[in-house]
Amino acid sequence: MTETKIRMTLRDRLMRGEAVVGIVGPLKVPERAAVVRALHTLALCGPQTRIGLGFDLDGKSWRYDPAVLAQWCEDIVITLPAVTAESVVTVANRQAWLLDAEHPLRFALAGDYVIQVNDHALGDGVLFVDRLSSVIRMAGGTTELPSWATTIPGKFPLRSAVVSTFVRRRGAVRALVADRRKQHGRSDEAASRETLLWRPDVAVLDATIPAAQMASIKKWSREIDPALSISSALIVLLRRSLQEAGVPLQHDTTVIYNLRRYLPNTEWVVDGNFIAGLPVRVKSPDDVRSVGAGMLGQIESARPLAALVIGVVRAAIFGVPLTLWREVTAHPRMELVFNNLGRASPLEILPWSAPPGGRTCVIVTRPGGPEEAVALVALIEGELHVTVTFHGNVFDADRVSNALRLLAADPLGERVAPESHADPSSP
Repeated sequence: MTETKIRMTLRDRLMRGEAVVGIVGPLKVPERAAVVRALHTLALCGPQTRIGLGFDLDGKSWRYDPAVLAQWCEDIVITLPAVTAESVVTVANRQAWLLDAEHPLRFALAGDYVIQVNDHALGDGVLFVDRLSSVIRMAGGTTELPSWATTIPGKFPLRSAVVSTFVRRRGAVRALVADRRKQHGRSDEAASRETLLWRPDVAVLDATIPAAQMASIKKWSREIDPALSISSALIVLLRRSLQEAGVPLQHDTTVIYNLRRYLPNTEWVVDGNFIAGLPVRVKSPDDVRSVGAGMLGQIESARPLAALVIGVVRAAIFGVPLTLWREVTAHPRMELVFNNLGRASPLEILPWSAPPGGRTCVIVTRPGGPEEAVALVALIEGELHVTVTFHGNVFDADRVSNALRLLAADPLGERVAPESHADPSSP
């Protein structure tokens, strides 16, 4: 077979250039040669695995050549000196700079830790977690091929989701418009006109909320309103911890939604990215009922799906936007972006060499603008692993660290004020 070109969807082109870094450990880490073989075995399943893809010079296509897959897999796996739990994040972030057009995916083995780095154009968190788990387990001796690698993705998932949601569901468009009108505008004060020259300086901090604390959070959330999502509770608790630690926040929190919920059925497999972010604009951004009602309204009206459609249409007409930030306001306030991967069950079956409480799972998605901070959470065997990525030259890392320490040690401490009893339908 010869090299072929595969059209890159606008869903993926919109995400190109953003590095995603994942770290898991301590593990019984396989030998490098076994990891290379596992990658090659998965790559042979086809380009739907995204293993072996490279960026074409036209910027609109993938290159895929089955004849060079073995060497490609050999090239992307490196071995690093052993690291500690304290230093692994710093070491892993350096690997993001090794990504290139030929190799938008890389693995590093560092003592008891495995690091996966890829360009976000390859896919969202669903594929990231599946691939990381499968490579480690197959390198450790598992012979069964995972279904995500062998299943041919459905064609035109965005079109199918739109038809299933807005065309076949009576009143869906009316609900979309109604929810858009119901969302309150930003109540932030006008931003300071004073700006300073700025350059990116990514900082990463992580924390783990123990299973017992997570059970308490779920119980607290259910007692307020059984219909509330756990994400709304976590957003509010994180915001309160940050504010108590002295980190100034913007009024709205942007939530990343997995759009697979809008596909015609649960059997659909999507290759690449199928997510969208929307700010939850409510009067009380630190009230669980208010945030929960705002999120529920967005989900039920399919506003996240509409947001992706608008983004794709704009990119098709005007091109994929490229934003370069060179300035930051003199008085910045953190723009929180929240991404809940949910229960990361593929990571639960890894060959962990430490019990819950002694594990590291860090997934870094780099922030865009200077005031943006991305909080990504994943549940593994009852523990919630929290990663916050922000610019350390904009916000004080010690304050953010203190906030995460508060969140992990006592998420339902005295700072949790009694919740209001407002009508959940009126955020």
